[in-house]
Amino acid sequence: RDLAPEAVARGLVAASVKVFAPDAASADAIAGVAGAHAETLASVAALRELALELRAPISRESYAAAERFADLAATLDVRRLRVEIALDALGLDRIGAAVDALDRLGARCHALGISLDATPLSAGPRGFSKLPAQPR
Repeated sequence: RDLAPEAVARGLVAASVKVFAPDAASADAIAGVAGAHAETLASVAALRELALELRAPISRESYAAAERFADLAATLDVRRLRVEIALDALGLDRIGAAVDALDRLGARCHALGISLDATPLSAGPRGFSKLPAQPR
């Protein structure tokens, strides 16, 4: 059941939506649920009038495609992207490659006018100090 319309009707003004990967096959594999990516994108569409950000977890499965998160955000008309990195999900052996991928993501976000933030490593994947405050 999609709770987004009900939440908006009850006064929700901002949301942060986690997207496991920029493409359906990878996101569904990470989530372990067929159709999870499509369901997430449908929720984003239902929330499009809110101040909205996409959260992109950078893991061993998603780091190589990190810059494609910017394209996904632009396609969804979401102007804010937050990356979250859990070292255990990435693996210490991939840190150098992940830094390069994040550099490409930053350049792509800049080119598309997408704001890019990062959750501090010390917070793990749950430290969100703020959400966008104004509905669009």
